[in-house]
Amino acid sequence: MLRAAVIKRAFMPRFARHHASSSSEFADLTTNLTYVNDEEEAYTRASTNMKKFLPPLRTGKKGIDLIHDPLFNKGTGYKHAERDRLGLRGLVPPRRLNMKLQLEKLYSLYQEEENPLRKNIFLSELQNRNETLFFRLLIDYIEEMGTSTSRRARICIPPT
Repeated sequence: MLRAAVIKRAFMPRFARHHASSSSEFADLTTNLTYVNDEEEAYTRASTNMKKFLPPLRTGKKGIDLIHDPLFNKGTGYKHAERDRLGLRGLVPPRRLNMKLQLEKLYSLYQEEENPLRKNIFLSELQNRNETLFFRLLIDYIEEMGTSTSRRARICIPPT
């Protein structure tokens, strides 16, 4: 159930999460979304949705503004032509890492953390920097990350 909810959130249109100016607009955008109880059904729906390519989102942002937007930030995943076109040369490391390599690196950094609170801070910072990598990491390692998320709730609740 948790994995299905994470997958649904990850594949929800990004513009719906970030650019809906009011709750009624957000409700209008999410009326076609359905909740699924079965993990296998969630994967099936997600994979069929991925086959329907949407036009790329256009942004007027360039340079540092683009890097600071977690919706569009790709970390070191920008191709060299994209870096030139978007004014990112010199702002990101010169070596290009695809998403798989970035995920492996992030997961190893996550595993190095021993303190549960530091792990939660790591995940929160990742979400603030790069939402795509955050959700991909969460989906790929849901068993471990899910327990970390429940730990976050226990940490935030003050003792009685």
